[in-house]
Amino acid sequence: MIPVRFVFRIIDSNRYRLLILFVTTCIVSFLCVSFFNDLLPVVENHRAFVRAGISDKLIICFDDTATNEHDSKVVEDIIANVKVLDEVSSLSTFAPREEILFDKGTNLILLCDFYDQCYNENYQFDLAEGRLPEKETNEVLISEDGKSVYRIGDQIHTEVLTYEKIYTAEGVFDHYESNYSQPAVLTVVGILKNDSKIMSPYGCDSPIDIYGRQVSESSGSESPLLISYGFKDIYGDSLANNYGYSFEKQVLIVELNDNYSVSEAKEHINMLLHGYGSVNTGYEIIENDIIYNWDIFRPYVLYGSVVLFLMLITMISMYVFQIKQGMKALISYYICGCSWRNIILRICIVNILVTILGCFCGLLLVKINSAPFVDFVLSKSAWIITVIMILLIQCITAFSFYLSLNNISPTEIKRREDE
Repeated sequence: MIPVRFVFRIIDSNRYRLLILFVTTCIVSFLCVSFFNDLLPVVENHRAFVRAGISDKLIICFDDTATNEHDSKVVEDIIANVKVLDEVSSLSTFAPREEILFDKGTNLILLCDFYDQCYNENYQFDLAEGRLPEKETNEVLISEDGKSVYRIGDQIHTEVLTYEKIYTAEGVFDHYESNYSQPAVLTVVGILKNDSKIMSPYGCDSPIDIYGRQVSESSGSESPLLISYGFKDIYGDSLANNYGYSFEKQVLIVELNDNYSVSEAKEHINMLLHGYGSVNTGYEIIENDIIYNWDIFRPYVLYGSVVLFLMLITMISMYVFQIKQGMKALISYYICGCSWRNIILRICIVNILVTILGCFCGLLLVKINSAPFVDFVLSKSAWIITVIMILLIQCITAFSFYLSLNNISPTEIKRREDE
């Protein structure tokens, strides 16, 4: 059995090197957690984009320049001209549409995302329980926030809620007036996890970013989120789009006729856009997104690689100096009856514990650094991957050190030191 004072002797005699190991591990974990926390959502969005079945289709993205009435009219004309191209079979909107519903039974205001396009059949929601809605039905999903009010099988009697601006006789805005229309009866068939990702009905820098919205961002106990594939009111009419569509945020999916190539259709559509947008295949959008994000991640990779290399050198140096400078103490413990294997193992454990402490200190720095950002979400996977990666490096280094010394007797090491 090795005395406890031996552990403190290791720490005391190597306090500066242990401090360096702690600091470098802390910096590496800070950079790695930050890197993985930014990278994992991008990878997840790319996978969702491919899973939606649109990566091989043409996608039109309108710029944010079409904000006034004249530009909106131009965009409408562009869409009309694209629709009549021989190559084009149909156009469909990319993002879901959002409406406000009012539950007459509970007096709750519900946000409802409508996934009523055919390509969304491939989109998979992360359900806590239940099943997905069937097409052409009034079945809906509801977020976990709604579990306190609704259960699977419940029917929700809703109306579409819109707000109209009311002005005074002088033309000054006075108040909003609520309007209700299209009553419908909806049936809850599934519960959507609050921490899962869904498509956003709002404009994004890239179509891929539409997949980066979390359910909890649009849901609360007083206004749970509904997901629908499109339903009909009690009169059998499909839900009307009461707000219209903001063209500057619009992304369109182009369905091509079988006898036309993607490159040919892309060239013709580009000629019609007149600088109001761009058209690319889903694969090209993913490639562009990777290039864009690489510019963001490059500093992480550069600085992280340098610091990771320094940490590796520090780990190796730790073991070398601990043997070089502490050999007399180690041999004295060995002579007094301590196992040589346990002596080596205790040195490795001290270094690994310091590494673990540095990892969690780096995680704490990430949280402190991101504290001002209200919308910051720390991915559990990011710090788990970081801790495993750094501990794996430390354990490999420690195991190599253990193997190299375990097969050599302390007297042999002492003899080499004296030569």
